[in-house]
Amino acid sequence: MVREKFTERQEEIFRYFKEGKIQELHRLLVKTEQDYPERMEKICLWRACAFASQLEYDAAISVLQEAIHNGIWWHPQLLKNDSDLKPLHEKKEFTEILAQCFKQFEEHKIKAESKLFIYGNKEANTSIYSLHWRGGNAEDFSSFWLDNKTERNYMFGFPQSSQVFGLHAYSWDDKQKAMLEIQPAYEEFQKTFAAENRIVGGASQGGALALELCLKEQLLKVDGFIAVIPVIKDDNFINSLISNEIIPPLRGCLITGDQDPFFKQTAELQKELEDINIPCKLIIKKGMGHSIGDDFTKDLTDAVDFILNVEE
Repeated sequence: MVREKFTERQEEIFRYFKEGKIQELHRLLVKTEQDYPERMEKICLWRACAFASQLEYDAAISVLQEAIHNGIWWHPQLLKNDSDLKPLHEKKEFTEILAQCFKQFEEHKIKAESKLFIYGNKEANTSIYSLHWRGGNAEDFSSFWLDNKTERNYMFGFPQSSQVFGLHAYSWDDKQKAMLEIQPAYEEFQKTFAAENRIVGGASQGGALALELCLKEQLLKVDGFIAVIPVIKDDNFINSLISNEIIPPLRGCLITGDQDPFFKQTAELQKELEDINIPCKLIIKKGMGHSIGDDFTKDLTDAVDFILNVEE
């Protein structure tokens, strides 16, 4: 499946924010609105943040109000935590926007259902079941993992949580509920395609959860794991993963950036896994923070080859 990645445009937008190129950013957002009209929830938020960074607070409020009028909304906490929007907190209009977002959030929570997106080669010997990150969705997340080569070589399953985080955004915050959705969908996925080699993967919150499911809980019967920028907040997470006396016969790969806030914990986890005889490759991307690099599909192939013990 060949597709232009919205994530690549997103990285360009973030770079303009970081470099303070706000006028260029506004022009890029106009183009992004033309190219990706289905992603207006992100575009409107970025535009509001851009105005706020220019101290044009009324313009920022106006953008958010118009978006709400058009059926767009965000997780209230996302708006409150955004540093660019902090100057808006004392405005009555911003409080009203938060209230409307909270109402939409509660309504969408009731209606949301888990889903499974499937891509790739149905005849492939290797299947990869990958969990999206917090605040994302399976369809967007899949674009990082898919290119002509990976879709030809692997079968992919991307479960999407029913736990609403925002418009087109979901999380795995309720771990018990997540397991009740992930495990049966995984079992059905494997029954349908019956790949010889089975790998579980994920990124950020989904990466940490993938590790727990195959190492600690052992709910997913797999041959290996690929955890990308996993959220590992403290050593208790690492210790809990390896506390089980029965060590599953796994191989795995951790992919992280040296600027990721969880880099140290991820590197330590790799050593701990090796110490208990779980071969684990650590791929470190120089200069990368809590994100996925443009060349991720190459790293994915390297990770799969390591898990399957394919000699170079």
